[in-house]
Amino acid sequence: MVVVEVEEQSTGELSLGAGFSTVDSYVASIGLKERNLLGTGRTLDASFTIGSTSTQIDVGLIEPYLLGRDVSGKLDVFIVEEDFEDESSYESSDVGFSVGMGFNLAEFDRLNLTYTLKQEEITNVPNDASLSIRESEGEFLISTLSATHTHARDFIRFGPEAGYSISSTVDWNGLGGDVTYVETRLKVSGNYEVFDDVNANILGEAGHIFTYGGYDTRINDRFQLGGFQLRGFERSGIGPRDAVSDDALGGEKYTVVRSEVDFPLGPVTDFGFRGAAYADAGTVWGVGERGSSANVVGDEAKMRAAVGVGLIWTSPFGPLRFNLSYPVLEESFDKTETFQFSAGTRF
Repeated sequence: MVVVEVEEQSTGELSLGAGFSTVDSYVASIGLKERNLLGTGRTLDASFTIGSTSTQIDVGLIEPYLLGRDVSGKLDVFIVEEDFEDESSYESSDVGFSVGMGFNLAEFDRLNLTYTLKQEEITNVPNDASLSIRESEGEFLISTLSATHTHARDFIRFGPEAGYSISSTVDWNGLGGDVTYVETRLKVSGNYEVFDDVNANILGEAGHIFTYGGYDTRINDRFQLGGFQLRGFERSGIGPRDAVSDDALGGEKYTVVRSEVDFPLGPVTDFGFRGAAYADAGTVWGVGERGSSANVVGDEAKMRAAVGVGLIWTSPFGPLRFNLSYPVLEESFDKTETFQFSAGTRF
């Protein structure tokens, strides 16, 4: 006879978080998670996040085995408010829900399908804002069907830091609602331990928006690039811009590559310090017909690039990072950023 002793663990979790960065300023969050709701095996996840540029309330219910199969299901209800006054002279709010399911296609391949319905409002646009942004103001019902395919592998034989991931997403906006466009995105990442405790990471992204039915993209539809997405430049710091109001207009196409090597720093590595060297490059362009009504500069696929070094500290108060960047390719109207700092912790 075999006797097995089982110690029951708590299925509830309360988390608190706080962070600060030169890109997004402060952020604080509180989360509640129950991993076995009423003994059903379902997960209830609720979170509230507030920051200097965004506020979000999210409540999600996860079903790990939908209809008794190896298929996960999820229902989300959300409220999001974002402030883009400094970059593009507007604020936006979203209220909606999404339902989705995910399942494995093969050993290393997974497909996620999601439907989202939300009411979006663009507000607080001043009279001296870009005409393109003023024409985007108002309320819009957005209905989106999304499909994401992910292929990911780890190569243990090459070390614990070796692997790659390829993810492609198609969002069809137009199953009802007020906007009609298709957004495609591709993301490829890889990591490899080139020497003992020296890790190389590279990530490439690209996106394209295709409109149909005579629709013109709004400011909230288009891609923006900068901040931690493209180090060396401010948030929304590159791409098409209104020459008069200086508002960032975004673009219907973008591409970006981020590469980095992190390494130990001798004796201070034992205290949680590591160094990093990086190089980023990217561009965003294509304001569309609505955007072309403004006094646009920079609506070209001209590459920007920056190099830099970073200091990473896994401190007792959470991870801290300092970046010093130097743009090597830029346009005269770009918003550059030499120093970046981020810190965050969870309790």
